[in-house]
Amino acid sequence: MNKIVLTGLTLSALLLSGCGGGSNTNKKSITQQISERDGVVIIHGANKPFCELVSNEVIKDNTTKDVIIDSPSNTVNCATYGKVNDNINCVEETLANMLDLTTASDITIYEDPSKACVIGTNQK
Repeated sequence: MNKIVLTGLTLSALLLSGCGGGSNTNKKSITQQISERDGVVIIHGANKPFCELVSNEVIKDNTTKDVIIDSPSNTVNCATYGKVNDNINCVEETLANMLDLTTASDITIYEDPSKACVIGTNQK
């Protein structure tokens, strides 16, 4: 009886490990997805709500498509996404230089020194 139970458990474990739980190893990370975009904008010191605000403005511009945002640590730069800071394919700014995009009277709601707002887009 013990051999049957042990064999059953072993076969069950092998079957489950062989299936892999349905994980998709081909799924690209957010960094990879942004790297594949035509252009990247990085706003240092800005939180995700500010990133969403800026991405909405980018979408309204109607010259871009496939907009994707991320809010990684503030250590990212253009090289993180395989780009050069050239004001064409990649732009790095600070929150202080982007304040004209908001009418908020208190911009501290958008500040986060540990985060960056990253927006990747393709041209239409």
